[in-house]
Order: sequence, then C-alpha cells, then structure tokens
Amino acid sequence: TLEGTLVTPPCSSTGYSANLETTFNLNVQKDSHMGTLQMGYQNSGYVIFIDFNNNGGFEASELVSSGTVETADTDAVFTIDLPEGVELGTYRMRIRGKDNNEEGDLNDPCGELAYGRTNDYSVRIFNSLSVEENIFPESELVILEPEQNHFQISLSTEETTEKMAVSVYSILGQKLAENWIENEYGSYVYDLDMSYASSGVYIVRIGNRTGGQSKKIIVK
Repeated sequence: TLEGTLVTPPCSSTGYSANLETTFNLNVQKDSHMGTLQMGYQNSGYVIFIDFNNNGGFEASELVSSGTVETADTDAVFTIDLPEGVELGTYRMRIRGKDNNEEGDLNDPCGELAYGRTNDYSVRIFNSLSVEENIFPESELVILEPEQNHFQISLSTEETTEKMAVSVYSILGQKLAENWIENEYGSYVYDLDMSYASSGVYIVRIGNRTGGQSKKIIVK
C-alpha cells in the first residue's frame, strides 16, 4: 500500500509486469509518504524509482526509497521523499524486490534478478492546495449541491470519451473513494453522497491517468 492505495501484484512468468493503470497519488504538501510492502523471502531487498524526467529510464538520482525486509510475508514500512521543486504531473514508478541471498543487482533498474520481480506503476504528484487542475482548458468541472452534503459532479469535454475516475481526497491527499464513470453524450456526471463523511474540506477530482480537473468541496 502507498497513501491508501492497496495493490496485489499479479504473477508473471517473466518477473516483470506493467501496471500503469494503477496510480498512486502523492501530495507535495506532505514531507514524506508512507507505505507498506511484503516480500516472499526473508532477508529481501527493495528499491523504488520514479522517472521524474520522463525519459523512459531510471537514473540513480531518481531512486526515492530502498531498504531490507527481514521477515517474509510481513508488512514492512517504507517512506518516499519527493525532491524539492518536483513538477506536478504523472510519472512512471518502478518497484523492484529480490532475495538478497540470490544473484541480481537491485539498483540496476533493468537488470535481471534470479529470485525477484519488477513492477511498474503510475504515480500522480499533485498539490492539495491547488483548487483546480486545468488539464482540459476547454472544459469546466462543475460541482452543485442540491442537498446538504450531496454533490452533483459534472464535466463536459470533447477531449476524450474514455472512462474517467471520480476521486475524493482528504485535504492531506489521502484517497478516500474512487469510482469510474462513462462518457454519456459528451459529459461525465456523478452523484456524490458525502453525508457519511466528517465535516471539513475535501478535494474532488474527475479525470484519468493523463489529466483531469479538481475542486474543493465543504462537508458540513
């Protein structure tokens, strides 16, 4: 898990899988981002890279976390610290893990591992203090509140007809809920019930892995 997103990596005969449809959301307002992982072997190592320059590779300077997991099949805590001044956007994140008793260089992002695996995911770096991400400049995210703590979310766009996710975040960037919706007649519409939530400010985002828009709502 990382910032509330739980992932169970699929099995792969090659030891590699690209799971770019899975996106972790990291808020630049937080000093560090905490997660947990499990390894199938005792005395295993892991490394995490983020391709900040989007050049398709992973440099040593893009290593954001590494460590050792002493006990197999047990949660181990790790942290990711984003570099100062990192640009907002979506990047590829690579996680590699291996049995430290076997051959293979973890720090080589593309190197072979005798007993290990490599998984790629997406990571979205955002700023929770930004009221709106104007990724689709010709579109407008509209949020109405016909009843207290019941919100109607809508976005009309000609940019895409693909499915989009409606996501709700705490002000600290933790994802609380997510639902995927279809484009119907050029619009995405979703009824959001926040009557269960504690009073406070939340962030609603509608979009996909490549972009979207977000606004704040207030639950009373």
